[in-house]
Amino acid sequence: MSITDGKSRALLRAIGWGFVLLFAIAIITHLARSAVKGDEGLAIKIAVAAFIGALALRLGYRRAGRDLTAKFIPWTSIPIVLTALWAVNSRLFGKFDISATLFHMRNNVQYDGLAADIAEFALFGLLAFFLILSIRFLGRRDRRVRWADRLLALPILLINPLCIFIFDSYFNPDLKAVSLSEHYVQAELTAPKGARKNLMIIYLESVEDSYSNPVFGDAFDGFDPLIARGLHLGGVTQIQDTGWTIAGIVSSQCGVPLLSYGLMMHNRMKNIDSFLPGAHCLASALGEQGYQTVYYGGADLDFAGKGRFLKTHGYQDVRGTQDFKNVISGPIGEWGIYDDDLFDQALLRLGELEAQLDADGQPYLFSILTLAAHFPKGYPAPLCKQYIEGAEQ
Repeated sequence: MSITDGKSRALLRAIGWGFVLLFAIAIITHLARSAVKGDEGLAIKIAVAAFIGALALRLGYRRAGRDLTAKFIPWTSIPIVLTALWAVNSRLFGKFDISATLFHMRNNVQYDGLAADIAEFALFGLLAFFLILSIRFLGRRDRRVRWADRLLALPILLINPLCIFIFDSYFNPDLKAVSLSEHYVQAELTAPKGARKNLMIIYLESVEDSYSNPVFGDAFDGFDPLIARGLHLGGVTQIQDTGWTIAGIVSSQCGVPLLSYGLMMHNRMKNIDSFLPGAHCLASALGEQGYQTVYYGGADLDFAGKGRFLKTHGYQDVRGTQDFKNVISGPIGEWGIYDDDLFDQALLRLGELEAQLDADGQPYLFSILTLAAHFPKGYPAPLCKQYIEGAEQ
């Protein structure tokens, strides 16, 4: 072999090494940025600086032999996979919520965006796989990569929210186990004298008092007149297992969190006969007092077993996407009918309930669930996009 051939091969190896290094740094940066929802511009600057620094360290370094070891398996493999799960979870749910993820994995997750979500998980899984291969490639050619792999494996593992969740759930002595059965009290309602009041509950998906902060401009101004007319409760926080849609509905209707069914429970909520059968909830209690109970939501009732819960806990009239899609003229979005069409249908039903009230004095409970502000990107009605700066018309 000539000296020229040797130099050419050395150059090709250097180019290949640099390409794999750049690929690995790009994946690491993307996973980290997605996990913590960091700024993209800052992430790119960090990636460029890391790549230049790695190249500088590489200059003048002579590797020992062709392959340091053919059996090198990165210790960071498991932390990388867990970080990828953290990152895709944050992208899809707006934040890392292991309880929400496990619930939706074990129960029904049928909706129009499911294919995109599966593709997202698959993409991040591939990124993790290629990152592990890249580290293995670099580690077989540079002993310092193997040292870094061993040093960083445990810290990366310990900062992953999944590991923190497992520790808090099973090993943290400061988090004492609490038996809800010891504290649960079944509510008893007594019919008041005279006319009974109607009750309307509007669940504003992902809307909270934080949007009154000046940083959000006038986003919350429309609520100010309503707040001035009624009772406003601020500083409210949520406990574990109440932080996603169906869990929030259950906790507000029944006074209990939506506890896990366990990792081995694969029955989907829509296929079981009773959803939290021991809980006596608001609609059931009001139904016993002669109330009509109605629920309207734009999303599919099968999603997460929502329809099953409502129908087995006192709601007599439960309607979702399937009930509305043939009676509205507007488009149907990724999660179901948009809020403008939902409120149009709700107003029609409200008129019927008022007419029934005038006819025989039967009061009503009417619950409505919106979806426009659903994390992570929101699903505003097409009619509303004219008020949103930069939104597609």
